[in-house]
Amino acid sequence: MTLTWTSKLQAPAYNIYALNGKTYIRIATVNSLSYTTDPAEYPMTIGKSYKFKVRPVKEETEGTASKIAAVSMIAGWKVAPVLTAEQTGEDQITLRWTVADDAQYYTVYSVVSRKNKKLLEQPAELYAKEGGTYTYVINGLAKGKYTYIVEPAIRSAKGTRTAGKKSASAEITVGTFECWITEGSTLIAYRGHDANVTVPAGITVIAEGAFAGNTELESIDLGNTVTKVEEGAFAGCTGLKTVTGTEALADIGSEAFENCTQLNFNFAENVENVAEDAFAGAVDEEDTAWQAAHTLTLTDKLFGKVELSWSEANPAVGFEIYEVEETGNRFIAAVDGSVRCYSLTAQTGTHTYALRGKQLRANGRPAYGAFGTASIAVNAESATVEDVTYTLKSGGTLSVTGYTGTASALSVPQTVGG
Repeated sequence: MTLTWTSKLQAPAYNIYALNGKTYIRIATVNSLSYTTDPAEYPMTIGKSYKFKVRPVKEETEGTASKIAAVSMIAGWKVAPVLTAEQTGEDQITLRWTVADDAQYYTVYSVVSRKNKKLLEQPAELYAKEGGTYTYVINGLAKGKYTYIVEPAIRSAKGTRTAGKKSASAEITVGTFECWITEGSTLIAYRGHDANVTVPAGITVIAEGAFAGNTELESIDLGNTVTKVEEGAFAGCTGLKTVTGTEALADIGSEAFENCTQLNFNFAENVENVAEDAFAGAVDEEDTAWQAAHTLTLTDKLFGKVELSWSEANPAVGFEIYEVEETGNRFIAAVDGSVRCYSLTAQTGTHTYALRGKQLRANGRPAYGAFGTASIAVNAESATVEDVTYTLKSGGTLSVTGYTGTASALSVPQTVGG
């Protein structure tokens, strides 16, 4: 329960009093013009009435008390829900209503010729919940006007149903549905439900909140025409994994991809202007395991071939491979975070290679872990056969002498007859 009041005195503090029997006792002191009761400090019981008053305080001196405010605690399920209806598809509408934590059931009615036709009654927890609202989707509707009502209820241990107040009716007209809401070259909103979406041709700006909260979206193609993604455009798109068609993208606004927890951020690495919090909440900033140096193993595959492999202990979104030279680290290749080995060709001699993991910060910019290094001596010269003696008979063997090299298998180019 929340009390609010006004004051001409602009006092630095206010004492809150509640009636206890025949005496008012102080229950709190606040520095604002409102107070919300804390159940742990001042528990209130459904069905009872309470009285409060407020006194301004300045330098420990109280001013005149306010008028008494009386309130009766009513069970949430007895209060009429606030119901809205929105067309969310060509033949689909979505009903949303406010949540009463103690309501056990909700019944959805369609009003037809002033009569309530029950569409569905089920436990509250079976309805989809979005923040502080329950939702119910109705499909297969023809174009026309529709009216709906929602009613909360509880059931006793014996199964007796007791209903609260019905919501006010919500009316909606189902007509032609447009997924895309645009103004010129700016995309204002997308109201569809597709997992894979391509923006309409000619769009250059994705407006604030255009896709916000769309948990069904998995990929978005910006069509290589979008230059700017505004604040919060994709915030809360928890299913979004990939963004493509970004050749023209130059600006990503504040919290544009906030809480996009599955998103691959590589598309943002070359974007010129990226807000510091563009990807806030999308990556665990406290997860630093990927920053540790990876254990790098080098294997001589003979004839100048070297294989680099590393452990899976420190996951990252990608890896970069370098050769360590006197003048510094020479970049060789970048590979995806799922890769655990890489093959290359090396000249004769000793070589040192380095590998580091890469992650992306909340603003999409890359961050790098520590280098792991390893060295290897490579004999890149081809093996030679200086003196070959064949002893070959049917069912016999071939013996080779004068071979210099370490290969476990050898192909002899001469044709052996007999």
